[in-house]
Amino acid sequence: MTLAADELEVESRHGQIRLDDFQDGVLKPGLLLGILAISASHWQLPFQWMLTFRTATVALDRLPSGQIPLTIQSPPMHFELPEASVHSLKDFTKHYLMIVLSILTALSLEAWIEHARHDRAAAEASAGIDAEIHQNSVEINQARDHDRDRMLSLEKLRASLLSDLKNHASATVIDQHFLLTTGGEFYLDARWPTLRHEAWDVAVANQSAGWIDAERMRHYSSVYAEQNTKSAIIANETTAVLSESRMADIMIDIQAGDYQPRELLHVTNQMVGLLSEEVNALNFLDREIVVNLPDAASSSPVVALAAHRYASHRR
Repeated sequence: MTLAADELEVESRHGQIRLDDFQDGVLKPGLLLGILAISASHWQLPFQWMLTFRTATVALDRLPSGQIPLTIQSPPMHFELPEASVHSLKDFTKHYLMIVLSILTALSLEAWIEHARHDRAAAEASAGIDAEIHQNSVEINQARDHDRDRMLSLEKLRASLLSDLKNHASATVIDQHFLLTTGGEFYLDARWPTLRHEAWDVAVANQSAGWIDAERMRHYSSVYAEQNTKSAIIANETTAVLSESRMADIMIDIQAGDYQPRELLHVTNQMVGLLSEEVNALNFLDREIVVNLPDAASSSPVVALAAHRYASHRR
């Protein structure tokens, strides 16, 4: 360790120590420790302390002898600490109040900065959640409209097949009614939207959700909870109600022109039941969003723009 200085003075009311008797420009560690001990006593004794030196060079070197070399450079630098002695209770009270006021000011400033940071994080999290819920609302309405149309078409086919089977209609008549009802296009399809929750998960993970308004947080929580519940119910219903193998078999039989009307009725009835469950669940989710977060519903133009940017950012 090297300390470059051309003059180092320690002045006090008790005397003066001048360090200029270096052997070959080298200050030994023992003398330096003595200087540091006198300097440290500044916090206990009422005296003026001044350091004058003409260098600003501090370097780290390891010398074999463990000595500290001092070199002389310019320009001069001057450091002076004011006297901090206390002579009366009034002076003590004044210094004490200044210290307390400084601490309180620093704490208040820190609290204000932290509050501003929390507000910004809460606003960003809320904007992301609103955009995500809006995008979910759009997909909910699209899936509901599709499922409702498919349900109505398949209900007509189910009613036609049921009537023909009750009346013991021939296979030719049943096939004619089938083509007339479906328009030559028959498919089994149910769509459940992908309900996003990444923005909510991020807000919970980075704790910014805790800085959002409590009432709005309750609405967010209600919407996401219903999304999870309805998605789980529909997943169970799909597994319990539909038989994918039977659906695949009936589709191949229809394409071959050789299907069993009763088997077609069974598969159609299964799909109608699932579509009905999905439409009801999607209607409930749409109402949940409108009631809890009307500004995030699919009809909100402001959030629609934010949702578009959110979706673009995800892609």
